[in-house]
Amino acid sequence: LVRFFQSSGVVDRGEFGAFAKPMLEQLEIQALGWVTPVPLNQKAAAETQARYQGLGEYTIWEQGPGGERTPSAERPLYYPIWYLEPLEGNAQMLGFDLGSEPAHRAALEAAAQTGLPTTAGPWALVGQENQEVGLMVFAPVFSGESPAQTLQGFALLALQFGPVLDSALATGLPHNVAVQRTFHQLQYGQPIRFLAVHPPLG
Repeated sequence: LVRFFQSSGVVDRGEFGAFAKPMLEQLEIQALGWVTPVPLNQKAAAETQARYQGLGEYTIWEQGPGGERTPSAERPLYYPIWYLEPLEGNAQMLGFDLGSEPAHRAALEAAAQTGLPTTAGPWALVGQENQEVGLMVFAPVFSGESPAQTLQGFALLALQFGPVLDSALATGLPHNVAVQRTFHQLQYGQPIRFLAVHPPLG
């Protein structure tokens, strides 16, 4: 996905969908996306551009204290989700400002600084009714030659631990062996955090 953006002058929504959908059919991931940094003084223009491209009431937004959708507060730079596939089940995430959450903003800034794919760590995926724990990975895309490179944006990969664990262990123990394997996050000084189980409970 990074190479696709690097090799293209402009990637429109149709091109992004045509490129991303075949990958979604082969990989155990929830979504692929594109995040575009938007300065405060370009926020209104970016929203208008998205609406002109057919996204209706596209706005750059964040989650309020109760998890409700609210317009993003003023910040020098926004990191809205610009493209996303598959749209079915995820369309409500378009325009979500990843910079509104400190952990995501730190990961995006680290990715831009290091040039490496970066994640903020396991978290409850926004927009998921069951609040299943997942992971977002941000890979920066630059144009131009170093050291005068310009940040274009970030390729985004979102996954849920459950499907990934199921896929990885599907060819393991025979189905008649009653064994469950669990996946946890172990972090020094923090309680053990459950992430997923195989086979799924229930």
